[in-house]
Amino acid sequence: ATVLLVNAIWGSQVLWMTENEDDGKTLFLSQVLGLHDSTAIDYMGFLVIGMAVFCIPIMLLNLLIAIMASTYAALSLDVDAEYKRSFASCVLVARELPLLPMPFSLPMDLVRFVLLAIHRMRPCRGTQEAASSGHDEDGGVTKLTEQLAVTQMVSAWE
Repeated sequence: ATVLLVNAIWGSQVLWMTENEDDGKTLFLSQVLGLHDSTAIDYMGFLVIGMAVFCIPIMLLNLLIAIMASTYAALSLDVDAEYKRSFASCVLVARELPLLPMPFSLPMDLVRFVLLAIHRMRPCRGTQEAASSGHDEDGGVTKLTEQLAVTQMVSAWE
């Protein structure tokens, strides 16, 4: 009796035994193609490894394309609202910038500085009134007021 031990692609070992005389053609592939058992096992191993090497990267690329398509679809739904929000935010920032470049904007900057100093010298009206007017203790616009302004600009744009 002959014992044939096969290690199928790094997996568990398969062991089978033949009762007849060993003519080297105990596997189905060996009998069909007329090959020796070791050659038939080599061909099958080459076929399985070749299929794994070529099919797995194709399936992974297909998965990557599917993930990218679903992400793009999810982001494209919010692109209009995001564009309007960022434009409104840019408009609010641009309102605080001077109209002229630096050397020419010095007189206007001095006027704004004096007005800000006068505003800070006024007696504080209290935190309740300051919060309701949209200014914090330093006289700047609070985040809530800025967010409300962005929301109003976006809704007016639509």
